[in-house]
Amino acid sequence: RGLALIALSMASSALAGTEAAPRSVTSLVADYIDRYFDTYPSRATEAGLRGNDGALEDFSPARTAAWVEFNKATRAAVNEAERERASMTNPTPRF
Repeated sequence: RGLALIALSMASSALAGTEAAPRSVTSLVADYIDRYFDTYPSRATEAGLRGNDGALEDFSPARTAAWVEFNKATRAAVNEAERERASMTNPTPRF
């Protein structure tokens, strides 16, 4: 649950001062939450999502490494979205 909240927090910081979420950030958040609940099926069940009710977490080294890499890639994508937003709201003056 904490990681999903972190993703939402990162995305909301990227959206500060905008009226509508850019599709890329909205997709990042949706993809993150989907992957989070796929990685932690018991938390999906706890959140009321059905489909993985009988599944348990897979903490194998390969699965854990994939989750870590996904988080790194997501953070890099959020950083890029933040840079794009900043450049749109504070464009570099051209002289």
